[in-house]
Amino acid sequence: MPKMLSGLIFLLATISLAGEPDQQLRTPLHWQHSKMAGWIVVPDWTVAKPRTLFVFGHLWRYADKSIGVRQWTEIMGGGLANRRGGVDPIINIRAGRASQRTDLYAEALHNSTIRRTTTIFSAQVHAWRKARLGAEIEQSFGRGKPTFWIGPKITIPFFCGSWKCAVSSVYFLKSGTDTIRTYTPITAADW
Repeated sequence: MPKMLSGLIFLLATISLAGEPDQQLRTPLHWQHSKMAGWIVVPDWTVAKPRTLFVFGHLWRYADKSIGVRQWTEIMGGGLANRRGGVDPIINIRAGRASQRTDLYAEALHNSTIRRTTTIFSAQVHAWRKARLGAEIEQSFGRGKPTFWIGPKITIPFFCGSWKCAVSSVYFLKSGTDTIRTYTPITAADW
C-alpha cells in the first residue's frame, strides 16, 4: 500500500508540472429500477451554455453476493440538448462490473445528428479504505477530427442518504492542453 500511495504522489507531482490544464465538471444522475435505467448528465458545467444528456432504456443486471460481484448493462435512447436550442438523438450503451477488488465501466454513445461516436473505458482497483485508483480512456471518432484521451483516475465513494455518491477525478493527457475532468455521480438503484 505505501508503494501505491508513493506512486500516486509522484504521478500527481509530475502532472502538476505539466502546465495549466482545462477544467471540466460533469454531474451524472443515474437510476436503476426493476428493468429500467436512465441517466441525466450535464457534460460540463464550466462552459457558458452547458448541454444536458438524457437517456432512458432497458436494464439487465446480475449480482452474486457470495463472491461480491454486481454487473449491469443498459441499452438506452434519448437526446443531447445542443447549443443551437435543439436536441440531437442519442443511442447509448453502458455496462459496469463491480467486485470486491475492481470496478470496470464501459460506454458507447452515438450522436446521429453530427455522426460521431464516443467510447469510454474505466478500470479501477480498490486501493485504500474506500478509495479507488485506476485509469480512464475516452475516444471519439466519426465526422471531424478523432480524439483520444487517457489518464489516471481516482474515486472516493460515499453515501448521501439512500443514494450512492462519489467524487472522481481524471487527469486526461492529450496533445495540446491537458484536461482535468471531475465527476460528481449520484446513483439510485434498487439492489
